[in-house]
This record gives sequence, C-alpha cells and structure tokens, in this order.
Amino acid sequence: VQPVLLYLAEAHAADTWPLSASATKAHTGTVDRLRAARALLETFPEVEAFFGDHVYADTMTNGMATDLGLWPERYVLTTAGEVTWTSSLAFEHRWDDVCGSVLAAAVPGVAIQGS
Repeated sequence: VQPVLLYLAEAHAADTWPLSASATKAHTGTVDRLRAARALLETFPEVEAFFGDHVYADTMTNGMATDLGLWPERYVLTTAGEVTWTSSLAFEHRWDDVCGSVLAAAVPGVAIQGS
C-alpha cells in the first residue's frame, strides 16, 4: 500500500471562507498550490515522512477533487488505477474507516472488526 497526498484547493482561504486572521488567500495558480503543499510538509515533517515523494497538487480546475468527490476531506483507495473504496463523509468516522480499509488492502484475508 502506497499512501499518496493530493493537496486540494484551500478550504478556508482568507478571501473565501476564513476561519482565522492568519488564513492564506485562495490559490491563484498551480505555483501557489504547490507552495502551499510544500508549506504543509515543512510545518508537519511527520506528514512528509509518511508520504515521502508521493505528494501531489490538484490542478486549478480541481479535476481530481470534483471527479472523486474529495472536498472537503476524503480518503480513497485505488487498485490498478481504479477507485476501490472511499471514506464516509461522516467526519467522526473517517479515520476508523481508513485504518480498517488500508489494513484490509495491505493484508488480504484479514478480518476487520466492525466491517
């Protein structure tokens, strides 16, 4: 199992839906979005260590976010380029969904409690 991070549009940008006075402005281009992804990794080195070189940014048309229904936050498993599982939209259950599904994908035949 190879985890991949896809950086999407800024959800709480200062000029769209700010949640704090320090919010950044919405990305105006791919360079802005890539810069924001890099800042995330610099702020949270454990995230960079987890994903390694598998960090990407969506295009400015937000094609991946739209096609896979990724906004505001979703987890997706793919096999051979096909989506095989997506997390629920219920925020409080997403991480439980992810852990069990990743384990099941990594270790075929393993029984996941609650699934």
